[in-house]
Amino acid sequence: MKKMINLFLFLNLWLGGKTGRDGGLSFEDKEGKKVLFQNVVDSFFSLPDSLDPDSLNVGFIGNWPFGYHSYAVSCDPFRELLFFSSSGGIYILDVSDPYNPRKVSEKVHTRGRVQDIFYDPESQMLFAAIGKWGFEIWDVSDPPNPVKLSRYTGGILISGIYVVGNYAYVADRYYGLRIIDISDPLNLQEVGSYVVSDNVPWDVFVVYPYAFVANGFSSLLIIDVSNPRNPQLVSECYVSGFAYDVFVLGNYAYVANGAYAPNGIGGLGIVDISDIQNPVEVGFYQPGYHVFAVKVSWPYAYLANGLNGVRVIDVSDPYNPYEVGYLSEGEYISDIYVVKYYAFATSATYRDYPRSPHIIDVSDPSNPVCIAEYHIPPRTGKIFVSGAYIYAGSGAGLYIIDISNIKMPEEFNLYRIGSVHS
Repeated sequence: MKKMINLFLFLNLWLGGKTGRDGGLSFEDKEGKKVLFQNVVDSFFSLPDSLDPDSLNVGFIGNWPFGYHSYAVSCDPFRELLFFSSSGGIYILDVSDPYNPRKVSEKVHTRGRVQDIFYDPESQMLFAAIGKWGFEIWDVSDPPNPVKLSRYTGGILISGIYVVGNYAYVADRYYGLRIIDISDPLNLQEVGSYVVSDNVPWDVFVVYPYAFVANGFSSLLIIDVSNPRNPQLVSECYVSGFAYDVFVLGNYAYVANGAYAPNGIGGLGIVDISDIQNPVEVGFYQPGYHVFAVKVSWPYAYLANGLNGVRVIDVSDPYNPYEVGYLSEGEYISDIYVVKYYAFATSATYRDYPRSPHIIDVSDPSNPVCIAEYHIPPRTGKIFVSGAYIYAGSGAGLYIIDISNIKMPEEFNLYRIGSVHS
């Protein structure tokens, strides 16, 4: 009886417009066979145990996970590639001509909504923090055909990741700092951790032998990771606001803060770490609203400032930072990455036709200019399945998804006819 009830719910969701838990479309099937309506019933009753089912007799096979939440961006400056998240997927763009970014691949489909991205240019591996699903490692040495190597499934909610050498340092939002041995990417092993009992570790930046953790209302933690099996707290520094992100350059740590109670002040905190035992906040700039991310390309700090857009701050005098330029595109800027004269900013937006990332010319820091954008999928409405295609209505028009390879669905076309939700 339970199988019959679950089958009914499954078919009802399928025909009525099921969307995945992270904003894209999800598919369940028997051993990866193409899902067509005529074989759904047969496959439902004989799912193998190897599918690691999420619920009774149903296991995850594949998804088209792209959506309007774009929280993370990274770049390969040598191959001129941009990696940016779109809900549970990562697009790879060729930005050799920054005025005309070109999609190279949409084959990085993760299991959960992407919270953070770290790219290692030496190994050409991409690391994606995906919340409660852990983090994934992808080989992107062949950009059109990325290959998933493994997924770390430990942790509670992983929101930040940084890689140095053979170790990945991950911020587990409801636990602390975890250290994972990645020397064998196919066999990941957690070797050490530091428990944070009284706050929310959000992100991490590593300058060996120290890990700098953006830790919510406690702000900045500095942890000695020279012995990865036994990390030790060295010091901590209070910075006004809620610490989302941290970037370290030279003798200073730059902390992006949100304007949440009880502190209520969002902005950029600058911490002198020249005496690692006694870090001191020496400067603070308050642009208004939340600052979600910071990147520094000396002498400027670039801020992802939510609804206030991108802010460019002169930090040449860390005691007196000041704004030199800004760009507001009406989007909710959530992350930023800077290479030479260009900034790449992602946005988490609820628009019918969301734009992310924004490619910004910052050659004149006082006058940043958006020179190109890429449009990511908005929320989808109802869907219809016919043959090897799914048709999904959205605020941008009609998406056509090719599911001939059910483990790796791909966008086939987008027919822009205005908003389509049913």
